[in-house]
Amino acid sequence: MAGKLIVGNLSVETGEKAHGLWKIAETPSSAIELPVFLISGRSVGPSLCISAGTKPCVYAAVEACIRISKVIDAERLKGNLITCPVLDIPSFNTQTPDVCAIDLKPVPRQPEETGSMSNIIGQARRRLMSMADYAIDLHGGDIDENLIEGIVISGWSGDPSYDEKVIQLVKWFRPRAWQRTPVLVPKSIPSILTESGGGGKLEEHQIQFHVEGVLNVMRGLGMISGKPEPDMRPEFVYGIGHRYILRASRGGIYYSKITAGAQLREGQVIGTIGNLFGDTVETITSPVTGRIIAYWDENKIVNSGDIIGVVYAPDEETEYTIRPPKGWKDA
Repeated sequence: MAGKLIVGNLSVETGEKAHGLWKIAETPSSAIELPVFLISGRSVGPSLCISAGTKPCVYAAVEACIRISKVIDAERLKGNLITCPVLDIPSFNTQTPDVCAIDLKPVPRQPEETGSMSNIIGQARRRLMSMADYAIDLHGGDIDENLIEGIVISGWSGDPSYDEKVIQLVKWFRPRAWQRTPVLVPKSIPSILTESGGGGKLEEHQIQFHVEGVLNVMRGLGMISGKPEPDMRPEFVYGIGHRYILRASRGGIYYSKITAGAQLREGQVIGTIGNLFGDTVETITSPVTGRIIAYWDENKIVNSGDIIGVVYAPDEETEYTIRPPKGWKDA
């Protein structure tokens, strides 16, 4: 629905658009403030929350959220749009990957009632989501990680009416790869998480995946004019099949032979590790025929135990369906 929106000291009436900083916490010397856009459409429609920067160095997602926020016109919008381009602002400011720079913990998707700074940021995201009917969290690989382009991740609640809405969001986003979470997820509002971009880079095609996907969702929800683009069957569906985390056994310099998203054969060489005398001390191979989804090829120097990549075998079921997939675990 459309109407007045309030976040902190920022507020808009019907047909208005505003942006500002929302104070959520303090350090001894400064306030922790999140950038927020509030857009209240002139006409009635659903409310959508878009967030980015939970992983703070995923710059393609951050840029996409900013662009979406700028392009939407309140006069033409049906419903409400609430956006936050950077959630983990302490880590964004210090270019700290993966964890909150203040308490060195990741921002939780299910925050506790009380907790340290990462939990406070998680609560802020939950507050923004509570204002909406649907939510999309824009992600990607962090500063040391590259990902296959165009992933959408969705969960299952076991409630067909709820899961149908989630699957519809996935369809409208038109992913190249679809990751299905194989365990029950807490049911709040229908939401998806998208992944594209990484390595601390701003690459236009990665940004556009997020932008075009969100705008197509908004067309599908009837929030902006135009018909949504038709469904696109994903090239790769995973999450229920076997997952393999590749780690270095030896330390040295890593020499990559592939790129993120590569189709792999069982036994295919992914990369090698050389010592400081120029000798190859380890060869990393794929344990299965599948695809490398996440790849830490930006890490040229590795230690024993460092993660190199994550390989998934493809799922047997590849159709969009609200039926629990094979491999479903009622947890």
